[in-house]
Amino acid sequence: ADGFYDVVLTVESDSGCVATSTETIEVYPNPIADFTFDSVCFPLPIQFTDQSLDNGAYGITQWAWTFTDGQNSTLQSPLMAFPVFGAYGATLTVTNSVGCKVNVSLGDALVHPMPVAGFDANLEHCYLDILAVTDMSTVDLLSNDVITTWEYTLGDGASISTPDGQHNYASAGFYDVQLLVTTNHSCLDSMVQTVEVYPLPLVEFSALPEEGCDPLAVQFLDVSSITTPYTLASWEWDLGVEGQTPEVQNPFYVYNPDSLGALDAATYDVALTVTSGNGCVDSLLMVDYITVHPLPDAVFSTDPARVTNIIDPVFSLTDLSTANVVAWNWNFGNGQQSWEQNPVSAYSDTGSYVIELIVETPYGCFDTVSYTVQVEPNFTFHIPNSFTPNGDGVNDYFFGIGEYIKNYRMEIYDRWGELIFLSSNMEYSWDGRYKGKDVQQGQYVSKFYVTDWANQGHEYIGSVRLHR
Repeated sequence: ADGFYDVVLTVESDSGCVATSTETIEVYPNPIADFTFDSVCFPLPIQFTDQSLDNGAYGITQWAWTFTDGQNSTLQSPLMAFPVFGAYGATLTVTNSVGCKVNVSLGDALVHPMPVAGFDANLEHCYLDILAVTDMSTVDLLSNDVITTWEYTLGDGASISTPDGQHNYASAGFYDVQLLVTTNHSCLDSMVQTVEVYPLPLVEFSALPEEGCDPLAVQFLDVSSITTPYTLASWEWDLGVEGQTPEVQNPFYVYNPDSLGALDAATYDVALTVTSGNGCVDSLLMVDYITVHPLPDAVFSTDPARVTNIIDPVFSLTDLSTANVVAWNWNFGNGQQSWEQNPVSAYSDTGSYVIELIVETPYGCFDTVSYTVQVEPNFTFHIPNSFTPNGDGVNDYFFGIGEYIKNYRMEIYDRWGELIFLSSNMEYSWDGRYKGKDVQQGQYVSKFYVTDWANQGHEYIGSVRLHR
């Protein structure tokens, strides 16, 4: 044990003489070697902290460290960096001021591997699409360390605490997504990737006109937009008619319904789908956006039926148009007009007149019809029933007489049915002769075929008495 000890030396000569000598000897105490260390995550250094005691008045003056990777140090408490993760042994030898030394070896100092943070994601996607993150982080397989926590911060205040997850951003823009992973020994790593959320097109359109009469020509105008600097790339319309899906920005189309009832309008839904240059799609549907109103069917009748004469040159006009008509415009062909539904047209002279009717619906749809009416002269035709061809200048010829005659034919037959006279000229009348000779007094059959100025035919069959 350390301390002070008296050492007595007694010597005796061969003659018996004795002498003694006393000296005090000091046994120095050994120092007590000790140290501490913490486990770290690579590549952080390990702090080795000397905890040795001098165990007396002789202070420790030297420290000698050796490590199992071959490194050495003479610092009292060295900060040691190791080249790779693993377990490293350490031995500390301490020496006090009087040269007493002692060493101590403690258990392995652990350098844990760092995880490598990584994740896969759809870093570019359209607004309303879902961001999906998938953990790709690793930790060295040669260690027993494992990743125990995951923390995604998504750049908009939201977070995910699972290896994989999904998120929907509230608006388009750029978002920095960070993944922080931690192992079971609190070693951590992080990775940041930027997510770009593309804006959707804002789909809008107009049509000129939106309502009108059949057939309705409509010009569609795209007024869609998208946030700068993004651009619109393609357009696809559905005009509400089978097969009408033009892929131009501003289509033109004529709506012509196959069949409309007199009072029924046709309506059409119109949809537009717009795609941006980044492939983001949005659409707009306008229900019953286009309205096509039917045309009226203009019809009328005349009384009398399109022909009268100058004695009574009046036509009563009756509107027979479809029931959705609310306005009438008549033109009688003689400079006169009427806006009544069933007017009367009167004429002051003979001739042909075109009566035109224009009808209008409550929606401004028109139709027109016209008929030609005829005001004829007062046709007359008279046939005498006897004549006296005796050359006295009175009633010597037989013929028909009348007014407003266009074509004329007279035939005379004897009692046996033989044609003995024919004339197609009112100026050429029968003088009572056949083949240059006077016929006998008696009764003869007369036939007249007359066409008036209205091209109506008249037939008169009778008899005439020839007196001599």
